[in-house]
Parts: sequence; C-alpha cells; structure tokens
Amino acid sequence: MIDGVVVTFVDITEQKRREHELERLAAIVESSLDAIVGHEFDGVITTWNAGAEAMLGYAAAEMRGKPITQLMPEDKHAEVTGVVEALRRGERIRHVEADWIRKDGTSVRVSANVYPVTIEGKIVAISWLGRAASRRDALADAAN
Repeated sequence: MIDGVVVTFVDITEQKRREHELERLAAIVESSLDAIVGHEFDGVITTWNAGAEAMLGYAAAEMRGKPITQLMPEDKHAEVTGVVEALRRGERIRHVEADWIRKDGTSVRVSANVYPVTIEGKIVAISWLGRAASRRDALADAAN
C-alpha cells in the first residue's frame, strides 16, 4: 500500500547551459586549422585536434597516450621538458619556434603558443597551439 509520494523538481537550466557551452568550445577546438595538442605534465598526449592531424599526419587515436617528445627531434627533448617545468612553476611561455616531426618523417617548422590548462585555479595540463611557420607568414602577408 502506497501511503504517499514525494516529487522533487531540480532546475537544470544552468547545467544545460554549461553543457552547451562545453560542446561549443569542443567544436571550436576540433574545427581549428591550427594544431591543438594537450598533454599531462608527464608529457603524455591527451588531446589532438583535426588541425594537428592535418599538419602532422597522425590521427588522434595514434597520438593519444604517446609522449609529446615523439613530435620533436631527440636533441630537443630537453627543451620540451624545460617548457613543461617552467609552466609547472607558473611561468608563462607564450611563443616557441620548433621543428616538429610529421608521421612521414619530414619536419615542419612550427610557431607555437604554450599555455597552462587550469581547473579551479590549479594547473592540470599543458596545451600547445601550433601553426606551421610558413602558414603563419602567409597569413601575416595576406593581412598586410
């Protein structure tokens, strides 16, 4: 025998707005022509967008779980580690020019901005936003 019922209503408007905002941000990242690569402090790649795939030839599934240093010549691995450590200390690294290695073994000069990824004020990962230097130069020439 049912003696009563309790019905609770919860306003999920704000939650739905946040979900929609996150979907839009994810779509912006995925559709960017620039390479956007995210990794943990240990250098393990966690995110890889279509721009990175187009520029470097690796599919996201091939790169997730791989070290970011796989994209750099071996003699530059220490520089990547230095950038990661500087970000961990809270320093800002805005611009890095480096040669990245494509899947086919050729290299491409990349002009990259490196950013800490923060959640609730704590740095939790690192994001590289890179553009082939030749593309950057072409875009700058077109703007002039």
